[in-house]
Amino acid sequence: MRLERTLLLLVGLLALLPAACFESGPLGADAGTIPELPGFELPTVDGGVDVPLEDLVTVDTADPDQGPPADAVLCTDDAVCAGLSTDLCLGEQKCISGYCQFDAAAAVDCPPDGNDCTESTCNPATGLCETSVKDDPACICQPIASMPCGGFQQISTADLGETNVLANYTCGPEGGDDGEHAWLFTTDTTQIVSVSADASDSGGVWVLGYDGTRCVPEACIAGGEKGVAFEAQAGFDYAVVFEHPPGLPVLVGMGITCGVQNEFDCDNDVDDDLNGVTDCSDPFCADKPACAGVPESECDDEVDNDADGLTDCVDGDCADAPACDQSCDAVTFVSCGNTFGVNTAGSQSNATNYSCGPEAPGNEAGFIIGSQVTGNVTITLNSGVPQRMYVLEDIGAGCTPFHCVTYGETMVNFDKPPNTTWYIVVDADEGVAGDFLIDVQCN
Repeated sequence: MRLERTLLLLVGLLALLPAACFESGPLGADAGTIPELPGFELPTVDGGVDVPLEDLVTVDTADPDQGPPADAVLCTDDAVCAGLSTDLCLGEQKCISGYCQFDAAAAVDCPPDGNDCTESTCNPATGLCETSVKDDPACICQPIASMPCGGFQQISTADLGETNVLANYTCGPEGGDDGEHAWLFTTDTTQIVSVSADASDSGGVWVLGYDGTRCVPEACIAGGEKGVAFEAQAGFDYAVVFEHPPGLPVLVGMGITCGVQNEFDCDNDVDDDLNGVTDCSDPFCADKPACAGVPESECDDEVDNDADGLTDCVDGDCADAPACDQSCDAVTFVSCGNTFGVNTAGSQSNATNYSCGPEAPGNEAGFIIGSQVTGNVTITLNSGVPQRMYVLEDIGAGCTPFHCVTYGETMVNFDKPPNTTWYIVVDADEGVAGDFLIDVQCN
């Protein structure tokens, strides 16, 4: 501004000079310099050098801010800019200097995850950091060899081919950040395949998809601690992965059995035939050495797991199982030639799932047929409501509906051995209760 005022003053003074004082043509060697005038001091820069006239009249006083781009969205507040971002990794656009633009402070920063084989990058569509495996041979899970049906591979976890890039499997055990070895498996026919891992220490076994270049953990088929079974599809490639803990080398034998139809290994914690029951719980294993002396292991699977002829709660092995806690309340002894009457209103409704006859979730009343009652016994029921009788044998578990001998709506007849304890229980459908009489006759 000081130079501009000086220039204006100088031009004004020049205008006052008589025209006759100047000759036409060049002003001489110093034509580019303003001549000295009486009482006027030429403007100078540092060092006392005169400022050329052309420099004075070409001083740039323009604003360096050129304004927003031609395609900018003008705004007065952040609300105008909401939703304009197409790359969420750059953050949301805000109203800055009168138009919408990205706020550098809001950009997504994906820090390193500390794994040499993975990198974290921002997905522009979501604005979230995603981890991916680096395109490095040392960082890609690739099978070390093919494993055929009936194949058996024995290795040490110190052998070549180890990678450490798989973790957090989407099926089976969670897995960890331990090293892994993998084998390629494929089959020409669709069939059940069982994989076993015989190792002193195992981090787990998984079957993953294989895309021709790497194991695909997102395509997790099945997984287990010691092995796994799955239905292999014809023509598909699978990666069988064994993960092992860190530290000293582990010896492992990997085996693949194809065309499985029965539980062939009763001690591998694998449901080999995919029928829903494993090892000794499978009836096929009941007489196998690995299952000798094993009690009824599942008390509500409708399977005679120990092959002793008794299933679930009927088996004394299940007497204390929660699913089998349906003991009936029987305290009154009955004798031959007597009639007994009771009202079931207010009595318990615990016994329900009788092993003979329909289930009876209504109120029940129980009686003890002691050892003094023997031979052929007939009991009749006289009731004003729909009730029925169940005859139960005591085989050491007390009065339970799982040891039912016979039942009847109005009459039951049975032969009772001497020196045994049996029960007669009057029960009904849910919500049914009322008075009844029973008459006991013996022959």
